[in-house]
Parts: sequence; structure tokens; C-alpha cells
Amino acid sequence: MDYWREKEWEQDMRVRVVGQNTGRTQLIDMEPVRVLLVDDNIIYLRTVNALLANKPEVEVIGCAVSGEEAVEFAESLRPDIVLMDLKMPGIDGFEATRRIKANSASTRVAIVTACCGHEYHEAAVAAGADDFICKDRLTSELRRLVDELRSG
Repeated sequence: MDYWREKEWEQDMRVRVVGQNTGRTQLIDMEPVRVLLVDDNIIYLRTVNALLANKPEVEVIGCAVSGEEAVEFAESLRPDIVLMDLKMPGIDGFEATRRIKANSASTRVAIVTACCGHEYHEAAVAAGADDFICKDRLTSELRRLVDELRSG
């Protein structure tokens, strides 16, 4: 995303409220979307965490390196959205998604994976995932995810 689109996005993440008595418009910041990152690749986690740290509309509240940790952290931290890898040691992203959705249907789970085949997408939907994104498209899809989450 270029600089101007990034600034436009930051502005979009605010709500305009008209004062009751003055008729003036003021900007009120919205609460950031709380995100849990899940991937067994530490370098990828650090990269995505650094990318999201520059976005005021997103707050990374935790990073998990396994499906088991993802389930545990999702239960204790109650994120708005989980960005979940598929292939991890222990329980995979499909099973972790099933467990997270069973514990908290309001938590959105977006599968973010390098395995972008149609069969993976179908399996992710069957597991209860709310979205499916190829890793190389995460930055371009992040705004849509945040917007969808905010709009309900």
C-alpha cells in the first residue's frame, strides 16, 4: 500500500460524530481490532507483527507457534480475529480453528497460509474459518478483514 492510501486508511478508521449542541464534527478514534497471530515460523510471525505494529487500527495481542497455543491464547486473550496458519506441529490450523470457534463463535478466524489450493479453502470453510488468505496477499487483504470485522 502506498503512503497516501495508508494515510487514507488511517483516516477511515475514525468515526465522525456530530456534537448535539454545537453542530460541529469531531473525530473519535475507534478501538483497535485485537489480533492473535498463529504460525510456527518465528520469522514470519515477527515480520507480520512488525507490519501490523504500524497500523493503529490493529493491536497484536499475542503470537502462538502451535495449534495448541492458539486455542489456549484465544480462550484467555479473547481476540477479535485470529490469523491462523494451517501446517504446524501438533494440532494443525484446521483443528485449532474448530476448537476456537467452538469456544467463541464471535472470534473470527482467518486462515493465512502458503497452501492456497481449492481443497485447502474447502477444508478451512468446513473447519469453520471465516476467511481464507494466501500469505503473499495478507497485506492487501488486511484492510478488507478489518473493515468486515468492524461492520459486523
